[in-house]
Amino acid sequence: MKLFKIAWLKIRSTYSLPLLILSIIILAFYIYIGIIEAKLASGNVSSIVPLKTTVIELLSIYLFSYSILPTNRIVSKSDQDFLFMIPVDEKELAVGIICSYLIINALLVGILIIFTAPILGFGAFALFLMFSILLSFIPIFSLRLKTLYRVLFTVLLLAWFISAYFNFPYSPLSMLDSYTYSYFILLGLTLLVAFLSLNKLNVYDLVKINYQSSRGIKNPITFSPSSSPFLIMLKKNINLIELGGRVSQIAGGQYLIARIKIYYVLIPMIVLAILAYFFPQLSFLILVVEFILLLNYAQASFINEPLWLDLSIMPPSKFARNYLLSKTLTLYILFIPLIISEFISRNISFAIASLEFPLTFIYLSSILARFYPVPQSGIQILNLRRMIFTIIGTTPVLVILFLSLLYPLFTFVVLILLVSYFFLSEKFWEKAFENAISSPY
Repeated sequence: MKLFKIAWLKIRSTYSLPLLILSIIILAFYIYIGIIEAKLASGNVSSIVPLKTTVIELLSIYLFSYSILPTNRIVSKSDQDFLFMIPVDEKELAVGIICSYLIINALLVGILIIFTAPILGFGAFALFLMFSILLSFIPIFSLRLKTLYRVLFTVLLLAWFISAYFNFPYSPLSMLDSYTYSYFILLGLTLLVAFLSLNKLNVYDLVKINYQSSRGIKNPITFSPSSSPFLIMLKKNINLIELGGRVSQIAGGQYLIARIKIYYVLIPMIVLAILAYFFPQLSFLILVVEFILLLNYAQASFINEPLWLDLSIMPPSKFARNYLLSKTLTLYILFIPLIISEFISRNISFAIASLEFPLTFIYLSSILARFYPVPQSGIQILNLRRMIFTIIGTTPVLVILFLSLLYPLFTFVVLILLVSYFFLSEKFWEKAFENAISSPY
């Protein structure tokens, strides 16, 4: 009973009750559709290859997010303030928190059922259950690793799962090719990660701790007084890439920002470009990776900017133009290896889409700054309002992403019109910065 109460408190610190009820209804809908699909499943894998590709890509995205960014999936500072006051044993508290992870992950990955049931039949529910458990323990295990080992672990894990795309029979996802023993491979991996995570687990292993560094700053950024605002911002953005998010489903909704040297992002993009050249069939998956990078890049915009300083130097609209243009050019630097690779491999539609896609950053960042400002407390709870806004805010980008593959000229004109509006509208940015400073949301 105590474990249930702890899990319930953790879940309610993340989800508002209406959103939680809606999420449960959606999961029930997934299960209902999955049962129907399982009964109708023909087992003809050749007719459902697109579904197999979708499953591998979706699971790879989940694995990458949970493994490489484990701090997004652990106990936030706001949760610590009340969870650690509960009069229970530390082990009970840790297990209760992990139980909340299981429930929340089940709500998040339930969509897998729809894509896997036509292929696996009722085996889709076993895959869904094991993956919910695996995603609950991977962040705990990954957090114990040093950064280098965490990256290696993530790369090897992704390579193992993605190998199912090339019909490797010993992949944890080879059940998509009718290798039934793959269920036992996935089960073994899940149990191994769970054991390594629970071994000598302390509740404080689940806590996000910010260590203060006594080391001096290496290679500080210096600016000439005569430098233009645009060049100053461009130099800063090229030196450090800011990735983050306004919502962390597991961590309680805190705003998380990672500042990374540009070559740490550019090198993986070059590797992806090489893969895109040798395996053109991965182009859509790479476009999804671009979208994820774009979304995280946009979500980190305008969060830690010293508005009181910027606004005293220049008008809001001028600051926004310099800021967005410098960020967009930085994004093009990251995407240029993929664009070149796709042109060389004659994936012209994907190359044009990748060329146009960074422009959507201006739309996303502008909308987030105007209608989804950062709360001054830095804490939020997921609710229907935020979910609806996320859907409304990202849907146009997804539409543009799809249309850019079919009608590149049309999407280019649409993007130019969007960019022109956000660059020229002074009232839009005055209201945006006013909301950023005064809004309780």
